Amino acid sequence: MRYIPVLLILAAAVASADDPAYVLDFPGIAFGWLPTELDPPVEGTLTEEAGAVASSPTTQGTEYHISYRIENPGTGSAGAWLEERIQSVIPPDMPGIMRLGDTTWDQGSSRSPHWENASVGLVVEVNFNFITESGNVLANGRAVGLFVGDYSILVYGISPLGVSPGAPQVVDEIVAQAYLAG
Repeated sequence: MRYIPVLLILAAAVASADDPAYVLDFPGIAFGWLPTELDPPVEGTLTEEAGAVASSPTTQGTEYHISYRIENPGTGSAGAWLEERIQSVIPPDMPGIMRLGDTTWDQGSSRSPHWENASVGLVVEVNFNFITESGNVLANGRAVGLFVGDYSILVYGISPLGVSPGAPQVVDEIVAQAYLAG
């Protein structure tokens, strides 16, 4: 089981630079790699103003979501935007209490062959857990905010504790392989 994250990275490394796994045309983001659950994603309504795609349901309980809308909070309030946004999109019937970590900044497109000329730039991210009242962790996840032009893009995943690779590692790889389309 310890080798699954390595396989994940190897699978991402062989993604074709000329053939992204998926493209969101309106915000102009190409995803060089997506996990099996998101390949292909289930598309919601995709308009110029807003849209969302999600993973197919899995037997393990893992889920991934990518959404966008015209809205750019700017770098000064990006962390607060991400915290507010992730809390607003999580279904209220999720078991446990949601606890957010601290927001941090990271470089997007870091493993994309397009990072030099089509990087999504700096992204803001936050880890979160769902815990019981006694403090036991039920599930964990990561949310990442990308800001391109007038668009904000939210990428997040949730997985039950013990699933390998977990949603936080997979979301990292999605963002590391994302780049500006066109």
